[in-house]
Amino acid sequence: MTIDLNEFNYIDNLGIYVPKSTIDSIIRYLEYGCPPGGFVEAVLANDLIGSVGRADSTNIRYLKNICAYVKWNIDCSSWGSYEIVRKYINDKNKTYDNKD
Repeated sequence: MTIDLNEFNYIDNLGIYVPKSTIDSIIRYLEYGCPPGGFVEAVLANDLIGSVGRADSTNIRYLKNICAYVKWNIDCSSWGSYEIVRKYINDKNKTYDNKD
């Protein structure tokens, strides 16, 4: 199986590859409070069974790398449970709404 490295981000500090679409979803969540899709939401909520159940064929293959990225590169105040994820989205959107 050939992997198109243009579809992956190399995470220097961990020496791993993570699917670009997954990183993009996480970044939109962190920067803008955009609700992620079901797979990324489950990862951010630390829900292993939900993550496995919602993963496509690429994300299931790179799940360990995705989890390492979240653990070592994302502030723990923005992930860990569904409640934290929902609160982060709500707080981020309130901050964004008040910028006018």
